[in-house]
Amino acid sequence: MKFSRYIPKPLLDWAYLRRRDARLWREYRIDRRRFRQHAVPGERPIWRALSERGIETMITKDYHRIEKALALADPKRPFGLEVGQRLDDLLRKVTPDSKLVEYGRSARSAQLAWNSGGDVDEIVSLPAASLPTRPHLNAQVIEDFFKSRRSVRHFDNTRDIPLETLAAMTDLARQTPSVCNRQPWRLYFATDPDSCRDLLSFQDGNRGFGSEIPVVALVTVDLRLFAGSNERNQCWVDGGLFAMSLVWAAHALGVQSCMLNMSAPNSRLSALRSRFSIPEYEAPVVMIGFGYAAPDHRIARSPRRESSEIVTFIDSKRRPTRSA
Repeated sequence: MKFSRYIPKPLLDWAYLRRRDARLWREYRIDRRRFRQHAVPGERPIWRALSERGIETMITKDYHRIEKALALADPKRPFGLEVGQRLDDLLRKVTPDSKLVEYGRSARSAQLAWNSGGDVDEIVSLPAASLPTRPHLNAQVIEDFFKSRRSVRHFDNTRDIPLETLAAMTDLARQTPSVCNRQPWRLYFATDPDSCRDLLSFQDGNRGFGSEIPVVALVTVDLRLFAGSNERNQCWVDGGLFAMSLVWAAHALGVQSCMLNMSAPNSRLSALRSRFSIPEYEAPVVMIGFGYAAPDHRIARSPRRESSEIVTFIDSKRRPTRSA
């Protein structure tokens, strides 16, 4: 017998909301504890609180600050005196022959040269001409590329994705921007049916087609590469950017995909970490199914909102009214 039928609905609603609030508070406490344990405390280098990875985070932040400053149209002179001093201190804390030290020292040298009246170091602040030439893409090609990518849920599981293609996708996605160039993402591929099934068992949205997915990717983010309370949500931003770059790279290489969200309680995420030996300091962001679409596949309609619904100009001269 269901006793709930005898309980007034307002009382049931109240109980539901109280349970929801308790779950929210529990998940928040776990997230807070994990970020507090693994992220760098903040701008001030508290040596006793810095792991080797934390020192890497601070060095990367500071050498990239110098790179960004020297890429400005009119850099100040002098600039970054506190940053430079902190970078000197940090560089003494890491292995001398690491690549990180090379980046840090070259940035510091470029800063000192500029502040003393020299020119911008073109190794640290590259001329635009050093980049590959952007290919000419007409408007129709661009529109067709973006509008031809849709989530696929019916894959041809007789066709494997070559490892070379997965490597090419990853290499393209490495170009994703990240906060202070820290590149915190990590990528796990499952490429055989048993591993795919095992990984997908931790995700709720693949029912009905998960067994057809030839390759499953899990994107995680290293929390040790973030610093201070202001960056408490940055892992989701950087991880999401990388995941979308990976999907666009796959599309460019003729591979179809489906984003599979990882909004899950911490109990499930802990089980996921344990099952696949994922470190506690990595935050799972999203899974992605990759494969070649079946010849007769269909796609969900997924209508898009009009631009007018999502755009607001904050320029005071043109502020359109946007519907709620």
